[in-house]
Parts: sequence; structure tokens; C-alpha cells
Amino acid sequence: MRCSHSLVKALALGSLVLLAAGCASFKPATPEEAVAQRAQTYFDAVIAKDYKTSYALHTLSYRDRYNYEAHVLRTASSGVNYLTAKVLQVSCQSAEACVAKVEVSYKAGGLRIPVEWPVTTMVEDRWAYIGGEWGRVAPR
Repeated sequence: MRCSHSLVKALALGSLVLLAAGCASFKPATPEEAVAQRAQTYFDAVIAKDYKTSYALHTLSYRDRYNYEAHVLRTASSGVNYLTAKVLQVSCQSAEACVAKVEVSYKAGGLRIPVEWPVTTMVEDRWAYIGGEWGRVAPR
């Protein structure tokens, strides 16, 4: 079967449009969307104990201060075991600074008071846009 050149061009153009639309859908449109996506990825990684991903999502200054092994030790020995996390809202104070409000449930060890586990609470997670990417600002 022989196809005409215009049909082949139309199919090729249609494929390119679909490919471009698909790629565009993966890039967040706003800083709030980008931070929401990265914050959810961060907490999902922490829950899964995927230390490589959680480390990579921190700011460069954090990664300069703590090497990967120190990050793993710091994260694993925190005493907090996150069970669930859901980003509920992101607000940006500027084009380079945002806060994600994340509802988390967790269990923690080492407490001397009786606590009914798991605990569900809201945390404010800070993010900074540095060097062309959003990074998590570690709590002090």
C-alpha cells in the first residue's frame, strides 16, 4: 500500500504535537505546583526509606554540609517513622521561597509519655529555588 506524502506529513506532525503535549504536561506550570510535586516526592521517598531520592531533593547547601552517608544516618536515626504524607497547600513568599503544608502521620520512638500512635499533624516544609531547581530546606 502506498501512502501519499501529505498523509505521512500529517501523521508525523500529529505525533510531534502529541509528544510535545505529553512532555509539557510533566512540567509544572507554577512554583506552587513544582514545590507540591517535589514535596510529595520527598515525603514519599522518606516513607519508602529511599534515601537517595530524599537526599537529592535537598538544597545544594544541605548536600554540601552533609554527605550522603551523613544524610542516611541523620534521617534513619531521627526516631520518626513517617507512615503517610499528603501535600495540602503550597504558598510562595517570592519566586525563590515557598512553604508546603503537609499532613503527615507518624510514629516516634523514645518518648517517656504515653502517646496513642500514629499521630497525625500538619508540618510546614520550606523549599528554596536555587541554581535552577527547587530544593528542600532542612529544619535546623
